[in-house]
Amino acid sequence: MTQAAIRNNGGSQRELFAVFEEFFERATGKRRPWEFATFGAFDKTIRDNADNLTNRHVDALRFVWDQLPRFYRPDDLRAFEDAQSAAGLKFVLGGSSRFGETHYDSVRKMVLYADTILIPDPVLPWMEDPRSEERFRDVLLLQTVFTLLHLKPLVDADLPYPAIIVFPSFERSLENKDPRTRDLIEKFCVEVLSAKFGNDFANLEEVVGFATTNPHDFLARVEAQGVFVGPQVDPSRPLKQHIAEYRKTIADWRSVEDQKLAAAYTDSQLVLQGIVERLRAQFHLLENAEELAANPMLCVPNQWHYYSVCATAFEERLKKSGLLEPKTIASVRAINQPALDWLGNIAVDDLVRLRSENENEAFRKRLSTLIGQLNQASIEDLDKVTREISKDLSALLSDHSKNVRLQAGEFQTKYKIAALGACLTLAAVLFPCLAPFGLPASAAAVGLGYAATKIDELDKRKLRAKSLLGVLAAAKNG
Repeated sequence: MTQAAIRNNGGSQRELFAVFEEFFERATGKRRPWEFATFGAFDKTIRDNADNLTNRHVDALRFVWDQLPRFYRPDDLRAFEDAQSAAGLKFVLGGSSRFGETHYDSVRKMVLYADTILIPDPVLPWMEDPRSEERFRDVLLLQTVFTLLHLKPLVDADLPYPAIIVFPSFERSLENKDPRTRDLIEKFCVEVLSAKFGNDFANLEEVVGFATTNPHDFLARVEAQGVFVGPQVDPSRPLKQHIAEYRKTIADWRSVEDQKLAAAYTDSQLVLQGIVERLRAQFHLLENAEELAANPMLCVPNQWHYYSVCATAFEERLKKSGLLEPKTIASVRAINQPALDWLGNIAVDDLVRLRSENENEAFRKRLSTLIGQLNQASIEDLDKVTREISKDLSALLSDHSKNVRLQAGEFQTKYKIAALGACLTLAAVLFPCLAPFGLPASAAAVGLGYAATKIDELDKRKLRAKSLLGVLAAAKNG
């Protein structure tokens, strides 16, 4: 499928986002997500408007449950084929079925680097499975749509090729209904754990037996290999801290039934559950990456950690698929590190304009030049690559600011010349005897010259502000 054909099929993406938008309006009374709440105030806005939202809730869910199935028919592969056929440098988001502020920020940053970002539809999982383990199911669904709608300007824009494509991946359905997928996931988990533990497990049942009968040995190997990471916990922290945070997250966000199950598990059994949950998400990411010929993309440090765990175990497979290009992976990881968080300050409207002018290609070339000296970079070189990219981007922006100051100085010189001309004109009026010396005789001409200079300055300021470096400089300065 050509890029033109994909652009034509972009209408289905706009239809999908139009359904999300109407659902959100029916649920909240606001058409645009930023009219409802900021990211930081979403939870508070939900609590403050609980009664009103409850009254609107049934109608909104009835609408979305009626409209979305036509986009999620297993026999309708248009969105998946669009994602598969998109040309250029592609990334597929993964590591979690959620789509929150962190994912949105990551997509915003990567849109300036990638040609197309492929996003497994984060709304579909809420429809294909009851998700009885979730404590705040309906609120989380609304929050997912709220976050996703911030990308709607990129979908609505008439770009040379799509910046994002949201496609249905049916991961929950495959896990629940497809024996082959379940077998592949089990095989994936067993191979990763066998490689990391130095064992040769035949199946997941043997791993469960090891965790149950030899809990101390199991947990010691988990900690030594860094195979389990708790939510929002740095991988370098002690295993006890990871386990405590995982239990707390279950208590805060999981259903009562899930909390009871977790309470009955020993630490080793709970850790194994957590490992399998995270490896399952990595399996789907790598499957999507292979099928869509796209680079894996993650935006949460802990998910990158698990990707590294899996990449170590599956290095040859990933290399054969072209999905372990060290410089590409290292660049993406670097872009998503805190040192470059300021890239997320770029407004979506600016992203649309920059994408319409193919500035993402220019940005990618700049980054490729910046890390050109890192020919031997590997996915373990994250800190080094991040420092290099951050340092060199800062140098680029410093040069940009220097040029802005030089240009401002040039205009100040022009204004001084114009001011001197105005003084001489005034002198010629007050002292007619100076006129024979050829001094200016028209104050209007001087005024027009000054105005032309000012217009020229403003035009150049606008061009610089709208340029790629101008937008990056504005983002870095907050």
